[in-house]
Amino acid sequence: MISRALLALIGLAAVSCGPANSPAADSARFAGATGVLEPELNRWTVSTKGIGPLRFGMTTADIARELGDSTLANIGARSSCGYIRPKKVPRGASLMMSNGVFVRVNVDSAGVLTDTFIGVGDSEVSILVRNPGRARIESNKYSGPLSHNLIVTNPTDPGNQMIFETDGRSIQRYRAGTRAAVELVERCG
Repeated sequence: MISRALLALIGLAAVSCGPANSPAADSARFAGATGVLEPELNRWTVSTKGIGPLRFGMTTADIARELGDSTLANIGARSSCGYIRPKKVPRGASLMMSNGVFVRVNVDSAGVLTDTFIGVGDSEVSILVRNPGRARIESNKYSGPLSHNLIVTNPTDPGNQMIFETDGRSIQRYRAGTRAAVELVERCG
């Protein structure tokens, strides 16, 4: 049996031998080579259905029950749109609530990965490779023609999508949720 330390050394050697921006530096390959993904982080992956055990369409009361946090039960129920950051949700992720219903998750820092092991800092190419035929590229509305939005849809979940914002090379932030909520560029509109 190969030890975790040996796997880590092999992964580091593979990364250090390739070009600085090689796909080997992306989260999925690094995690696969080193086993760095911890079970708790793995539990909080983002998909077109939600983040971790939280699903789009849940109410704040549902989220409070799921997380065992009664302080969340009434937050955002009166607001037409707002964000919450429950303590148990990983740092860098925030939940958009619309009329007390979870409709979108925003991720703005490294460490929170998608169900295809893509995260902030990974390359644009990684999105295209891990989502064949499901991603389209558009210019970013505010950052100019060199920056992109890569929009990923899931044929089994047509009402939801993910949008990855890039600087033309790497992911700067991303969001997932219902189409209407994800397409809001300025957060709550």
